Amino acid sequence: MSIIELEHAELLAALDVMGAQAVVSIPRARLFPSDSERRAETVKRGGDSLKQRGLMQRGRNGHATLDGPLAGLVATVAYPTIAIMLLHNERGAGLRRYWFYQWDGHIVEHTTRDGRHTFHELEDLAALIERVSALCGMQEFSPVDTRVELAQDAFFTVKSLASRRAHDEARDVLRGAGIADPAAEAFLHVLEGAVVVDNIAFLRCAKEIIIDGRNIALLRGEQAAWSARQRVPGVPRLTIETTNLASVKKQLLSCFAELARV
Repeated sequence: MSIIELEHAELLAALDVMGAQAVVSIPRARLFPSDSERRAETVKRGGDSLKQRGLMQRGRNGHATLDGPLAGLVATVAYPTIAIMLLHNERGAGLRRYWFYQWDGHIVEHTTRDGRHTFHELEDLAALIERVSALCGMQEFSPVDTRVELAQDAFFTVKSLASRRAHDEARDVLRGAGIADPAAEAFLHVLEGAVVVDNIAFLRCAKEIIIDGRNIALLRGEQAAWSARQRVPGVPRLTIETTNLASVKKQLLSCFAELARV
């Protein structure tokens, strides 16, 4: 599928042609310059560059139009039905951020580096699920069916205690929530020794506004991985369970399907 790279000024010019004022992945303060003259100058410079590359044309009526593939990509980024943000934090490599957008049959991955935007159109929903799963680096751990429920506040308390190696205090919080020691010990082991932590946010959008969302947290250790998500959207109670590659793919697909029905 198509891959297009744009300088930031080129992206602004393309958004201007589409009449878009926001991109869910970029804070408004960092998107368009606040000064009107500087904004106009940046958009013109980006438009000139797009025309030189054959990605923008002026019609007989004087209105600018974008090259077909670029128009589809920019429309998907500017007006997504569903946007997905992946925060991938791997020990030794640091934090990385990835964005994906779905709109009208298009699915686009958007990455930014050194002021350049790379847009990669994926083939279909299956390709999206494969791509996100691959970025998470989830493995096919042997299935160990352990599932517990925990209030969201208690989860963050346990996570904080585990990060400080306050093992006994964290275990007491889990015991107080009714979680038996074998499950509590296994969960704390991953919290204290996580190799990778992923947070995946699914966002339902309408006209540049986020109207609903789902979230999955993944914690992967050397021998096992756990996932955490709200059992009922909007209710601050989490289902926390052991997981593997196949289970993660099912969860990703489920979140997407839930928001597609909103």
